[in-house]
Amino acid sequence: MIVYGDPSYEEPVTATLGRVRQWAERASGHAPDRTDSSAKDCRPTDRCRRVGRESFPDAMDGQADTAPQYAAGEGRDARRRLLIDAGQLEQALADRVENDTLVERIMSVTDLAADAFLHDSDLGPLQEALAQLELPADLTVRVKVPEGFAFYALYPEQYAQAARLWVRNHADSDSRRAVVVGIRSIGTSLSAVVARELAQAGWNVRRLTVRPSGHPYARRAAIPREAVQGAVFGLVVDEGPGLSGSSMAAAAQALVEAGLDRSGIGFFPGHDRGPGNAGTEDVRRWWSDTPRYVVGPSEMAWQGRPLAEELAYRSGPAVRVDDLSGGMWRHAVYRHEQEWPAAFVAFERAKYRVVRRDGSSVLWKFEGLAGGVEAVRDSMAWLAQRGWTLAPLDSAHGFVARLWIEGKPLQIDQCNTAVLDRIGRYIVDAAGTALSISEQRTSLERLKEMLYWNTRESLGEALATRTLRWNGLVPEHPWPAYGDGRLAPEEWIRSIDGRLIKVDCAGHSTDHTVIGRQPLIWDLAGATVEWRLDSETVRPLLSAFADAGGELPTPGTLAFYCAAYAAFRLGQCAICAGMSDPSEQRRLLRAGDFYESQLFRILA
Repeated sequence: MIVYGDPSYEEPVTATLGRVRQWAERASGHAPDRTDSSAKDCRPTDRCRRVGRESFPDAMDGQADTAPQYAAGEGRDARRRLLIDAGQLEQALADRVENDTLVERIMSVTDLAADAFLHDSDLGPLQEALAQLELPADLTVRVKVPEGFAFYALYPEQYAQAARLWVRNHADSDSRRAVVVGIRSIGTSLSAVVARELAQAGWNVRRLTVRPSGHPYARRAAIPREAVQGAVFGLVVDEGPGLSGSSMAAAAQALVEAGLDRSGIGFFPGHDRGPGNAGTEDVRRWWSDTPRYVVGPSEMAWQGRPLAEELAYRSGPAVRVDDLSGGMWRHAVYRHEQEWPAAFVAFERAKYRVVRRDGSSVLWKFEGLAGGVEAVRDSMAWLAQRGWTLAPLDSAHGFVARLWIEGKPLQIDQCNTAVLDRIGRYIVDAAGTALSISEQRTSLERLKEMLYWNTRESLGEALATRTLRWNGLVPEHPWPAYGDGRLAPEEWIRSIDGRLIKVDCAGHSTDHTVIGRQPLIWDLAGATVEWRLDSETVRPLLSAFADAGGELPTPGTLAFYCAAYAAFRLGQCAICAGMSDPSEQRRLLRAGDFYESQLFRILA
């Protein structure tokens, strides 16, 4: 089933550079708060430069043996965002150009950003390096979204602490030379963090990045021998591992082939669970034999507090903090487990509910470290002004806070004209900016491919062939982008004062799925499928949509998007069922049967 995507976007490289410069100014306190809403197969290439003490002469004394105490607030968040954006610029250029000198200059920017983030150093050298950069105005690059930063609450701080752990474990080593290999995309920023911590401790470090290629479960990478010359240790840095773990294994194998002894290699992954079972025997051997250095977010401290306690501190006098991640939010919303809808746990964001002394609660949801917070905060504020949801209260460390809404989620049997009227009008108010024609073409091709293959896997070749009837029939039109993507009954709360309030209302067009930005019809189709509407019962929804200013699609176009929506949700059910406990698996299989029946009805 096709469900996961590779979120990225194309833009002039000068725009990417401009964003880095903007965050450098903001981190220095010289720029006003601005909203930033941004959020291809390549040969295995290598980009490296030396980042030893001679390059970074900062003091290396006083290395802490305890968890680092990270400051809270705008300054820390701005410097973290600067590091992430610098890493994205490095990734985009390393994937695009053959000019090693230019990429090395960009790598120096990422290194300086890492140093400023980790050690609160002066931003002057970084700003000077940025001012001297001149990039081709006509060069377009593809910027990859760093998934761990954007979706999975992965923090650079975790890798800094893991690097300090590695340094302590190797304090008695005769050699103090290491090569740090980042796996692009996110490995640009993360390798800089690890390299800077080693350099700060007196190690001579060479940093490089690679993009492994080949089959997803058996990646390959290449590293030149000169890149590891003199090094005794090789540290491979990435998020994950995922289903196979083959990318980090490929980098490790490349280090061995370049001349590094296998015993000197260590992994810096994003979690300690290890990869899934999709990797080859060689990949699995790498993961069983290689030391891993992992620090979880619960082991970090902000102002002396773990993350959940830090969010509680920002919420006011608190009684307790409830972790509502991984489908646990249903405990707080429903009285009985029999009422629970299926949860797509693998795609959920981290969530915490802070119960305050006055009886009210604040919900904190992770929206990303790479631009998601700004976009979601602004979208929520707009929708709150229009009366659809509650305004954001605060944001920090990639999380956005709002008041917890007391009430009961809607059920499918509560569908009526008034509910559909409100949903139709909401879809129009929640719409995003218009898609360009080229963007619409790309988004349409993603849906067509996903629809065909998910239908083929679930319903067979004959019905999959029927999906081809829409080829050339979905018109090109400058539609606004959809703004929500979650319109099922449980996404609407009837508050205790009788209002119908939308929850979880932003940030879904930039998730880790194949969907991405789509026309506004995607939300119209989602509501049609989730509320089980047919050609007759859908009329109140369409009428409200049109009355609110929405341009109605043709019946054939709406049918295509309904089929695509059902096929996508069916795929999510199948993937999540394979990694769930028996009770959740039953809920997901029931939901999958529903989406499959909807897909069959549309295609039959």
